[in-house]
Amino acid sequence: MPDLHSTTTALIAFGGNAGDPQREFHRAIAALDRAGLAIEAVSRLWRTKAVGGPAGQADFQNGAIRIRTRRRLEETMQVLHDVEQRSGRTRKVRWGPRSVDLDLLLFDDVIVDTAVVCVPHPRMTFRRFVLDPACEIGAELIEPITGMSLATLRNLVSARPPQIVWWTEDRVAARGVVEQLAAEHGRTFRWIEPSRLSLPPPHIELERVAAETAAYHVALVPAAEDIRPYSLAARLTVVDHAEFGPLRGRLASPYLRLTKPSDQWPRELQAAIASMQGSA
Repeated sequence: MPDLHSTTTALIAFGGNAGDPQREFHRAIAALDRAGLAIEAVSRLWRTKAVGGPAGQADFQNGAIRIRTRRRLEETMQVLHDVEQRSGRTRKVRWGPRSVDLDLLLFDDVIVDTAVVCVPHPRMTFRRFVLDPACEIGAELIEPITGMSLATLRNLVSARPPQIVWWTEDRVAARGVVEQLAAEHGRTFRWIEPSRLSLPPPHIELERVAAETAAYHVALVPAAEDIRPYSLAARLTVVDHAEFGPLRGRLASPYLRLTKPSDQWPRELQAAIASMQGSA
């Protein structure tokens, strides 16, 4: 039996859109339990549109699992990978169809950023399909980079005006990414000076902003400047060329980290924006 006096609280995200996701969800829970991860709570399954991957995919069913464990971080990650592999998961197409996807979202307040392990999950703060089920069983849990609860992060992706702050070492390259995205997807972006970012009044911060336009306002902030004042006004903060550790306490909004210059940056940003939408 799992040890109910384990030392670490962890949060795991489940996703699947191939085969029978509901059956695979329950199989994954049972497999985690057999591996000695004490199941504390399980969310219901939320149906969401597939974003970022190949077109024509079936809707995903997303859930969350809260556990307690004495296992080390690396061991816990290996358990998740083993469960995926035994369920027939392959990683051939990024964001493609899959029967089981298990992502480690939180491991207490641990921050690790390596080629092998990255926690907290680098895209959890803006993904409604992750935050909705996670908040069902762990709304009070703290995302350690921002220091905000999951409930607050979920509210911010719809409460703040549609403003993106990009903290960058190369504003020319960042502008090119946004312009390419606008050309490819027909999305409207409006450039705005960082000093003109608008912050919603405190009394509506946790409510949906009314009558917002379809356009996103984008401000490019030099990496030499303190990002926090700008992040306070943003629905999404984009950072590049930065490790997670030094960002701790400096971000005040959901964030997307772009790790190195890549022709995938427009796709990453487009998927982030799409992920901020609600469930299907």
